[in-house]
Amino acid sequence: IAKTLFNELVDSGKAKTTVRNAKNFIGEFLEIVGKPEQEVSIMDIDLYLSELSKKNNSNSTKKTKLAYIKGYFEYLIKRKAVAENPCLQTIKTEKKQVQDISKQDIGSMIKSALRQSERGVDTDSAVIMVALYTVGCRVSELIDLRHEDILEDSIRLIGKGSKERRVVVPQSTIDCLKQYIQDTKDRSIPVPEEVFEAKRKQFTFNGFANYQDYISQVKEAEGFIFLTEIGTKRTNVTITAKLKKYAKKQGVEVSSVSPHKWRHSYAMNLLEQEIPIDVISKQLGHESITTTQIYA
Repeated sequence: IAKTLFNELVDSGKAKTTVRNAKNFIGEFLEIVGKPEQEVSIMDIDLYLSELSKKNNSNSTKKTKLAYIKGYFEYLIKRKAVAENPCLQTIKTEKKQVQDISKQDIGSMIKSALRQSERGVDTDSAVIMVALYTVGCRVSELIDLRHEDILEDSIRLIGKGSKERRVVVPQSTIDCLKQYIQDTKDRSIPVPEEVFEAKRKQFTFNGFANYQDYISQVKEAEGFIFLTEIGTKRTNVTITAKLKKYAKKQGVEVSSVSPHKWRHSYAMNLLEQEIPIDVISKQLGHESITTTQIYA
């Protein structure tokens, strides 16, 4: 039944992160309780939460995981696989506080990345930072940006649940992204097989099974804006690594510069400019304005 749920989540257009979390959290739960869902009791839920505490899961993490398990049992009830939901517990957490990055730190990181770009050392990081700060997109939305998403005065984003929205951005951001696309267009051209084989032991190429695997990944990435130097699609990991690199260079707390905190900084910047909260909510792609209220 769990596999059916995962397939339905994918078919309904749920975000990859949601599907991955469902698989990981439900799988972890079933492994800990070690019994069929029909036999799970309230005591088993207590055992599960106790084991999460032993693994040093925070209250916030436990609350998130428990929400997935509750949802799973609601799904089982609808399919008449179980009679009731044993997840009656609640986890108390402190009210969330917005964790953003100061304008000074953002400015110093972008300037440092621009200097590297001008030297031809790293032509990606400055553009990534500018996009994160002036578009306010989720890192998944940034990774999925395609050439045709750059419009005359806005950027088209595909958010959670495959919902599309257009975000108005400064003209300088549009120009920056268009120039970046032009500057990196050759990345979509695969290197010849002999070059690939000669560089197989290098870090950039050692993750491919063979040349055809490399060609396949380059082809799949065609049309996306943010590609690696060898033409494959960027990931959350590579983007986060770039942010942390410049945080370290500029003496900024490394743990405070995740892509999502750049999104927080974008929202706080709009709020400081007295942009209405409902407008900020639409820009961020929140389903409910109550989600956006945390910034206020």
